[in-house]
Amino acid sequence: MMRSQKEVTLAEDLELRDRSDIYRNFLLYCMSGDVVALPMGTTVVVERDSSEFARLAQLGDVLGLSQFDVSSVRSRALILSVFYGLLSRVVFVLKKTYLSFLPVRS
Repeated sequence: MMRSQKEVTLAEDLELRDRSDIYRNFLLYCMSGDVVALPMGTTVVVERDSSEFARLAQLGDVLGLSQFDVSSVRSRALILSVFYGLLSRVVFVLKKTYLSFLPVRS
């Protein structure tokens, strides 16, 4: 006779905020992939491990996150990722502009 494994979840053991933070951290890890630095301060993600995203789905189940919770974490992570990407470009342009106003020493 085979016994089925009971569902394991941390929904009762951790607050939603903590579970969401754990999920978000692993999501950011999955999204990072292998990064290559390009000229002018830009970077490109060249490869992501698809098996990490499968583990991410399992992690959501273990953490007891609902589909709404997962969607909320993913959308916030995506928004922050875009924001920080734009911010890094603005900082690069500001540095370049600032440096162009400095006098050139001979």
